[in-house]
Amino acid sequence: MYLPVISLLLFFPLLGVSALVAQVTEGFVPFVIKGKKFQAYYKVHGPTDWSTNRAAPIPVVVLHGGPGFTHDYLAPFADLVHQSNGTSSSPRAVILYDQLGNGRSSNLRDMPLNFFSVKLYVNELSNLIKKLGLKEFHLVGHSWGGTLASEYAVETQDHRIKSVVLSNTLAETRLMLQSRDERISTLDNADEVREGFRLGFNDIPKYRAALLSLYGPYALRFVTGEIPKELDVVSTVLGDAETGEGGDSTGPLTNWSVISRLPSFKAPALLVTSPWDMLQPYVSEPFFWGVKKIKWISFEKSSHIPFWEQREEYINALGKWFEAIEEQRS
Repeated sequence: MYLPVISLLLFFPLLGVSALVAQVTEGFVPFVIKGKKFQAYYKVHGPTDWSTNRAAPIPVVVLHGGPGFTHDYLAPFADLVHQSNGTSSSPRAVILYDQLGNGRSSNLRDMPLNFFSVKLYVNELSNLIKKLGLKEFHLVGHSWGGTLASEYAVETQDHRIKSVVLSNTLAETRLMLQSRDERISTLDNADEVREGFRLGFNDIPKYRAALLSLYGPYALRFVTGEIPKELDVVSTVLGDAETGEGGDSTGPLTNWSVISRLPSFKAPALLVTSPWDMLQPYVSEPFFWGVKKIKWISFEKSSHIPFWEQREEYINALGKWFEAIEEQRS
């Protein structure tokens, strides 16, 4: 097991509880690609004794979206640490990390676009799981993170996966682009938004404006009050508002599909969708028909981030799902 380098205590609000103390452990694991060493940053909310405490709830590994986001916007998943369940009174470990090229992990901005691939991030996840010494785990993927989770499940056939949560994600790029275009068509400035997406990183101000126009109604629709700083994902991806400096270097996900490989998806899966999502439910529906053991739930007052928009309901739903899986273990 790879030893953490930083450990501290954090107070955070819990559903139905004023405050609890949860251990937070941070660190880096090395990842070698063609002889070159990189560092992947991780953060564990809750205990780190998963290699010795077999009575504890199964750890959860959460994969962030993008490509190009960071773990920060996944903060609500820390609520799972002390989310009550019927199989154990012990806290659950929740593991977040920054994928290579993002956040506190190694900077890859000098790498050519052909360096990046889904396989790269599958290998990075596999390396993280190995270095942390996880003997079993639940996998949660949001948006692009769901792409990564499904790819990991079908390609590695890792028997340590106890379940997979596919949240607001896609089964193939073609469906995602179709849904996005349909959502753009509903906007008053549809032509400008399409132009912004077409230009992309070639015109940062227009690309930023296009993303904000789409994200308002179809990613952050039910986020009330001031937008939390963790949700400023546009700046994370695009960097400086004018130059793009400090932005994401990984490029878009193109020509990807997992549909034909879903018969190889062995782990039980929970599919999560929202009616107001920019990724409309049909974008992930193929999972429901292709994965043998799967349950589909919808958060009706959410768009792309139900763990912020309907936080309590979302965390409770995941807690019950994990509990049901773990009852089969006991």
